[in-house]
Amino acid sequence: MLKNGKCITFLVSHKTKSRIYIRRIEISLRLIQKGGLGFAFVAAVLALGGGIAGVLAGNSAFTRAEITA
Repeated sequence: MLKNGKCITFLVSHKTKSRIYIRRIEISLRLIQKGGLGFAFVAAVLALGGGIAGVLAGNSAFTRAEITA
């Protein structure tokens, strides 16, 4: 992994029986940062939703309808 200014470069290679192929892939640091931030946001929303669902499922007043006359 090489750092070139604002891009990170990966060298990816594969080979067949007769040739070797090398491809250079450049990914901007901004894309990596935004992707990580988006992943963290989605994980936080899912954790918060699971926590709220767990609280509601643990409390019997919310899970079953009781009619008191």
